Amino acid sequence: MRRLGGSASRASASFGSPPGVRSGGRRRDMADEDQRAAEAEGGLQAMQKRAELLTTKATEAEATSASYEEKLAQAARDIDMRTEQLNSIQDRLEEGASEKAWMERRVLK
Repeated sequence: MRRLGGSASRASASFGSPPGVRSGGRRRDMADEDQRAAEAEGGLQAMQKRAELLTTKATEAEATSASYEEKLAQAARDIDMRTEQLNSIQDRLEEGASEKAWMERRVLK
């Protein structure tokens, strides 16, 4: 019986486990691998969540940028319109000054 016990422990040591390592070590290694896999999965999920947030922020930034660009374009159109109005007023003032000068010259003659 002693011999069987010795053979059984030698058999378990020679099958699957490296020399000097009990089968419990293999279970710990598998548990460590499972732990690392779970941590990697958690890290992957965190990175995916971060990527989604960054994508959302980028989309919002693009929309904001487009909004600002439209506001700038509208402001430029408003400035052009006001410039035309001011030029028209300036032209009328110059015409009025020219008519006034013509009338003054005519009265003085």
